[in-house]
Amino acid sequence: MDERIIFYDVFTDKVGKGNIIGIVDFPEESVSPEEYQQLAFKYRISEIAVILPSISETEYDYEFRFFSPKEEVSLCGHGTIGLIAFLDQTNKWSAKELKIKTQAGIIRCGVKSDGCYYMYQNPPIFYQERIDEQAVADILGIRPDLFKNYSINLPIQMVSTGRNKLMIPIKDLNSLLSIQPDFERMESFCRKIGTNGFHLFTFETFSERAAAHTRHFAPTAGVLEDPVTGIANGALGSYLVHYGLVDGGLRSCIYIEQGYNLGKAGEVYVEIVKDMDGKITEVMVGGEAVENVTYL
Repeated sequence: MDERIIFYDVFTDKVGKGNIIGIVDFPEESVSPEEYQQLAFKYRISEIAVILPSISETEYDYEFRFFSPKEEVSLCGHGTIGLIAFLDQTNKWSAKELKIKTQAGIIRCGVKSDGCYYMYQNPPIFYQERIDEQAVADILGIRPDLFKNYSINLPIQMVSTGRNKLMIPIKDLNSLLSIQPDFERMESFCRKIGTNGFHLFTFETFSERAAAHTRHFAPTAGVLEDPVTGIANGALGSYLVHYGLVDGGLRSCIYIEQGYNLGKAGEVYVEIVKDMDGKITEVMVGGEAVENVTYL
């Protein structure tokens, strides 16, 4: 099995940057979820992604499954983009767009004319349960006032476009980059409120075109800090549009940067579409991807 793993760096066009995914294409032998999880742990990556053939001629083209070091996860953003890039670069599809079966449902994926690989996520769910800000501050090792330096009072809120993510605004870039969480307490807190991870963001960025800089922590999946995240940044893009922090009319195009503190700088493209009533109807996440033949 090990020699069949192919590695792709996602949300970047530079080898060694972005977020790496290990790909297993069309495994012939029966491999258990636990074995895939062990591979993710062995190779020190957040997920192993597996391509399975379709058993339906009409409903979907392929099935994707994703395994973190601790569990199978329903959907993985950088994993999906990496798999689409692999299928495209190995000439395994010719259609304009693919329908992919995942444990989060059937999603649409493809590649734009500029080489940006993309996936559609679910329309966002904004959970209304109140989050204990002091508890979050204690877990992050910061003062609660670092959540509050905005023109509007942004909430710490759980948002899902496929997996539950906790959106956490941080006052400035230096504060964000200096955070060192208590991961044991974070994991317990995440399980208690039903979220997959903490997604921290600030509006101070390195790149002029980026709308936000983010960090993502997912200890429940065995990933202390994920370099560049597709699902969480899709949820963040929805959050920013929902609260009027990005206003592109009915279609908002957002760039989000991540991974700089890990030496894994990457960029996620997020496109949010609203209907005439202001309801978000589409969430698309995209980026570049490149095979990494030197990993390990």
